Amino acid sequence: MPSFPQTMDRQEFRARRSDPEIWLPIAADIAKGLSLPCQSTEVFSTGTNLVVGLDDTLVLKIYP
Repeated sequence: MPSFPQTMDRQEFRARRSDPEIWLPIAADIAKGLSLPCQSTEVFSTGTNLVVGLDDTLVLKIYP
């Protein structure tokens, strides 16, 4: 299972945030672990956190 590093600085967070291929599988794994619907995802590219829409019904926001 993919995971985030235990610690990361702002620069590393920004680099990871700019590449959904890195964090989207982690977000999907979190959603599945919480039994949230996750057939389709929509990455929100603006903002300061990792945000993904789940099946057009929910929003999962991951804070650093």
